Amino acid sequence: MEPRGIGCHPNRDTAAAIAVAGLTVEGLERFGFSALPGNPRLAHVLGAASKA
Repeated sequence: MEPRGIGCHPNRDTAAAIAVAGLTVEGLERFGFSALPGNPRLAHVLGAASKA
């Protein structure tokens, strides 16, 4: 387990990082998700990526 705040970037724009890596993002859906009731919802993305 990583110490708090190191390596975990819940506010990162994941879709943009995938595009910068040279992939094409398709069918993107953004949503918030919380694993437990009462915890803050973190941004998630769901979709597909293919080689550009």
